[in-house]
Amino acid sequence: MPLFQRKKPEEKPKTNMEEIKRLFGEKGNLPKLEGMPEIKREEKPKMPPEKKEEKPKFAPLFIKIDRYSFVLNLLNDLKATTMMVKNAIVMQKEIEKLAEENRMLIEDNINKIDDKLMRLDSEFIRPKGFKEELKIRRDKPGLDTIVDDLKTQVDGLKSELDSVS
Repeated sequence: MPLFQRKKPEEKPKTNMEEIKRLFGEKGNLPKLEGMPEIKREEKPKMPPEKKEEKPKFAPLFIKIDRYSFVLNLLNDLKATTMMVKNAIVMQKEIEKLAEENRMLIEDNINKIDDKLMRLDSEFIRPKGFKEELKIRRDKPGLDTIVDDLKTQVDGLKSELDSVS
């Protein structure tokens, strides 16, 4: 053996991280051991960071007065309009209710008249050979009269609505 020999460079001891990388690889995959089932890592989808819009906690310092008063006037107009529409709906419901009550009263009165006519008719004695002629008058109102009636009803409703508001 030679006395004077070059020394071989000593190997550095590997650090734990280098040993772990060698075992698991760069991506961190687990080594496959014999007899053990393979474990799959589930990757979570990356969510973009949420951007929160911050609302100012106070009113802006400078406001144009004319624009502010315009917005306030517009809000008041909208309130008044919605109140008028609500009142109109209430009035319409009341009118429909009154119309239905009137129809019911008319039907009841017609039934009462019909009953009285039947009783009167049964009490009268008719001579022999009397033939009863039933004449039914059907006066069909013309289109002009129907339109005129509707116009008067609309005018009446308008005047009622104006008096309410």
